[in-house]
Amino acid sequence: MSVRIKQRYSPEDRIQAFWLKVEKTETCWLWRGSTNQWGYGRAWWDQRLRPAHHVPFFLQHGRFPSPALLHRCDTPGCVRPSHTFEGDQFDNMRDMTAKGRGRAAYGDSHWTRREPERVRGERNGRAKLPDSAVIEIRELYATGQFTQKALGLRFGVGQSHISQLVLAKQRRL
Repeated sequence: MSVRIKQRYSPEDRIQAFWLKVEKTETCWLWRGSTNQWGYGRAWWDQRLRPAHHVPFFLQHGRFPSPALLHRCDTPGCVRPSHTFEGDQFDNMRDMTAKGRGRAAYGDSHWTRREPERVRGERNGRAKLPDSAVIEIRELYATGQFTQKALGLRFGVGQSHISQLVLAKQRRL
């Protein structure tokens, strides 16, 4: 039976390994290691998985932020210390709302109003059909010669999707 010996790295080696996963651009220092589902970096530090942007804060201040570390640049993968600041959960929510990133954002401050090109039509990453197909589906259905099911089979989507398109509940063009 072999015994696995856990190798310990020096603090200098850990710091160097951390910075090897950072791409420095003109504005942000982007984490190129593991990320969570929202794009925030994750790094092993002191035998714990921590947010990657907390590690440079630790290296600069000798402690981890308490309780939160917020981004000025709003780039989840940024680990540049000058782009972060300490705060609490209330500060985080206020910052998010002020920048129109929260669910509470509405009207002209909502991100869909500020960046409509990201969500409209075929430019939306979740769109199943190009804009030209949506127009064709609506025109064919208006003739009365095609059922929603038949159009669904023809365009490779379900009848419920066709229903949403012809009733204009989806894909405002």
